[in-house]
Amino acid sequence: VVFSVPSAPIAEGAPGIHSGPVTGWVCRLRAILPFMSSPPWEEYDTPNHGNARPETRGVIVHSTRGGQPPGTEYLATITYFLNPASQVSAHVVLAQDGRRAKLIPETLIAWHARGANVYYLGVELEQGKIDDPFTEAQYRNLAYWLKDMADHFGFPLDRDHILGHEETEQGRRDGKTDPGPRFDWAYLFQ
Repeated sequence: VVFSVPSAPIAEGAPGIHSGPVTGWVCRLRAILPFMSSPPWEEYDTPNHGNARPETRGVIVHSTRGGQPPGTEYLATITYFLNPASQVSAHVVLAQDGRRAKLIPETLIAWHARGANVYYLGVELEQGKIDDPFTEAQYRNLAYWLKDMADHFGFPLDRDHILGHEETEQGRRDGKTDPGPRFDWAYLFQ
């Protein structure tokens, strides 16, 4: 199913929308979700995960930055997360071209941000280098997944609950910079 998303804000009072002007992917989803079809998930089963998460407080957004070109970077990330020796994983990986990979059920602990793993879901956005832009497909698929996870686990869709890796304690301590300056939080949430 093909759909288009308005480039202008959705009108106040649109069905299912809170009052006030609505822009950005997360807010637009409230209006278009009933009509939206997303690409199918590519399902994988990585051994790199813990037991059930006792509580889900939100999501940590990462970017891959493995230095590969688009497409190759996505597959290299999945391959790395499937390798037991890597001891690293995320719940989902979102490709620049719109492909989506699910590696771990969202109820289990992924290994993506050390101490925060117990309370936060992890998503990796394909980005070969720090200056590579994120795509509309990534913003759309991220917003769709965030909305689904927020509805399922009951956390708010806001910047207090959707964090960049660089904003976590482990990220600050280890000098993480992802998703970094090319990721447009305002576009996602405004």
